[in-house]
Amino acid sequence: MKTLATLIITIALITVALPLAASTWTGGGANWNSNVNPGWNGTGVPNAIDAVANIAAGTGNITVNGTYIVGTITAGGAYSGRTLLTSSGNLTFDVTTGNALFDLSNGNATTGTSMTVNTPLTLNDTLEIRNIVSSGSALVTFTGLISGNAGLLLANTGSGGSAARYDLQAASSTFAGGVTVGSNTLLRINASAALGTGKVTRVSSPVGGNNGIAFRVDTSHPTQVHSNDFDLSSNASGSAECFSLQNSTMNVTLNGVISGVLGNWNRANLNLGTLVLAGAGANTWTGQFRSDSGGTFIVNKVGGLGGGVMLRAAANTTISLLYGVADTDTSLITLQGNSSSAAENNIVKIGLADGNAGLVSLNNATALDLNWFTAAAITGLQFHSGNTAAGTLAVTTQIKDSGVGANARNVTVTGSGSVNLNRAAGNNYNGTTTVFGVGALLVNNTSGSATGRGTLMIKSGATLGGAGIVTGALTIVENGGTLAPGSSVGTLTVGALTMNANSTNNWEKGTGVNVADKTVVNGDLNISYPVTIRVLPLTGATPDGPAVTNTIYQVSGTLTGFENLVLDLSQKPDWTGQLVQMADGKSIGVLLIPEPAAFGLLALLVLGLRVKGFRG
Repeated sequence: MKTLATLIITIALITVALPLAASTWTGGGANWNSNVNPGWNGTGVPNAIDAVANIAAGTGNITVNGTYIVGTITAGGAYSGRTLLTSSGNLTFDVTTGNALFDLSNGNATTGTSMTVNTPLTLNDTLEIRNIVSSGSALVTFTGLISGNAGLLLANTGSGGSAARYDLQAASSTFAGGVTVGSNTLLRINASAALGTGKVTRVSSPVGGNNGIAFRVDTSHPTQVHSNDFDLSSNASGSAECFSLQNSTMNVTLNGVISGVLGNWNRANLNLGTLVLAGAGANTWTGQFRSDSGGTFIVNKVGGLGGGVMLRAAANTTISLLYGVADTDTSLITLQGNSSSAAENNIVKIGLADGNAGLVSLNNATALDLNWFTAAAITGLQFHSGNTAAGTLAVTTQIKDSGVGANARNVTVTGSGSVNLNRAAGNNYNGTTTVFGVGALLVNNTSGSATGRGTLMIKSGATLGGAGIVTGALTIVENGGTLAPGSSVGTLTVGALTMNANSTNNWEKGTGVNVADKTVVNGDLNISYPVTIRVLPLTGATPDGPAVTNTIYQVSGTLTGFENLVLDLSQKPDWTGQLVQMADGKSIGVLLIPEPAAFGLLALLVLGLRVKGFRG
């Protein structure tokens, strides 16, 4: 709405330019600055509020030489493919009531008009840009800077379902009225701030609607940052991508608030690129984005995931959902079906973005269902703890699949921090869990099995800890795999356990006979040469000797390889001690002895006579 002062000025302009307001330029000259028939350089030139310029019959590119006011420009049909240029000045769109109009739909009933608008535009009123695309495609590209207090309305008057495409390419446009994306319309954005400062609104479309927002790359702007709010409204199944990135070079940051009601076909097509959800206010969309391709979502604000996402990696790709800030996320995260039967390397990666040293908690009511991975999938769900030791991903959400053998699905753990599986009742998947990197997997369930019913593999450099339960077969791999029961002091319960050569057991000891870590092995314990038992004292801890302070391993099955254990007390040089096989023949403890050494030797001699099965 114009202010009173603006209305007074407008009335004055209309009064002065009234004979010109109704004039129509008919395209007799090749350029608007031509003096031919009658051109746009003086006599008869539309240069007033509500003025109309018809360039449909233009014989070539049209050059705007100077600053002009216009209410409507009509171009279409034979003018398709040409350029509206400028050598100086700009065009100001202004009308008395309603919307100004840039109409490209006349002269062709289906395929629309393609053209480039290089001329800078000033919007005193909302500018409706109208094309007609029922089949085929038509692209209108705006390379000139757009300014003013009003906004853009992008429309398609065609009915065939093909999209009219509009490209905004001018970096740092300042128009304040926002952009409305109509049905069967695709907004394409090529540079930061090309959207001005207002809200971008995608209108609700009926079934078969096809309106979306795409971020395009050119040689200058593979990285884009936008501060606009986005209202995605509510679109029925069949609508185009809400957000689409052109390719893997794209990195787009959205700092506004994203709202709307999203259904199954509201896709975010990343095309291996990165979409960053940042800014101050939480996103408020309900429902889920659906991603059908590889790429990365980075959530850089609390509440950034809105209603949630549906993640599906395309063939042999990775789709990543990474959090750049500490947050507790209760939104809906689901894994969507993949019908392929090929042995594809499909990965859904969920966790911390690099540099996040905080705590991210996933507490989603709906389980992460691994059944969407193909039966022949090489990998599946991956949890990632980031690249800093302080980063923590805590997963309370259930992880499940529906079968064994060919139906089992796999989980991997990567990163430098810790991944905590905290669901009290454990998880219900059947594939192998493999821990890579230099971080830790901590299991803290009270029943069931934290890692389901499959094998748990701890690779070189990685650690297994926590005070929970793992019922599957457990292998600690050589060359640096570590078992560290507890989170501080605690008891870890596992199934059959193999400690391969060059693996390590980190065992924390406090003051008191039972203040120490322990591993309960409900199966066979098989130890290969050499395996190190490292005792790490808690702050202020003192040895309890001469006494067996606790059992490191309590074994219900067969115990082999006890003689291959090496005791390391280097973290507490004033302690000495020995490994002891307990009287039951299936438990291993540590005899800690305070200095002086003479007292320790005497205690060892006395205890050696009394403890059945002692091996020095």
